[in-house]
Amino acid sequence: MTLKKNTSLPDTDHILRHVSWSKLRKDENDNVIGINGDAFKLREATKSGKPETSLSANHIECYPGTTHNDKVISAIQDARNVIMVKPKAGFAVCNVGCMKFFCREKKVKIHIVSDPTEHNKTHVAVKSIPADDDDLLDLLASEDCSRLVLNNSVP
Repeated sequence: MTLKKNTSLPDTDHILRHVSWSKLRKDENDNVIGINGDAFKLREATKSGKPETSLSANHIECYPGTTHNDKVISAIQDARNVIMVKPKAGFAVCNVGCMKFFCREKKVKIHIVSDPTEHNKTHVAVKSIPADDDDLLDLLASEDCSRLVLNNSVP
């Protein structure tokens, strides 16, 4: 299942966002304990010099599998073919409705829409996330909104 470009994802669906090692929360022994809010922060400038206007993610329900976990595994395996994923990286699995709820609580209206590309048919754009609201970013990264899956835990 793929959605037409700019179609809003249903609140019941989920997205997968790559989280680099530097954006994972770790304890004093470098054991991963969660996700930093920075994982949801828009970059101020990319290599092209332009700031990001949306977060990139993948639409989990577009992937094959009979269970949600099967789809998450398929999405992670596919992400490895599209972007460079280091062994210590992780992935945030987020429910669309939950993300919208936390944003509404902070008086922010986000849009999570299908944004397929030539190389990534399941690409999603998360639009209107404020870059300067650290409290909101921390909420999105919290266990109440995001489930962390470590790259090295998926075959």
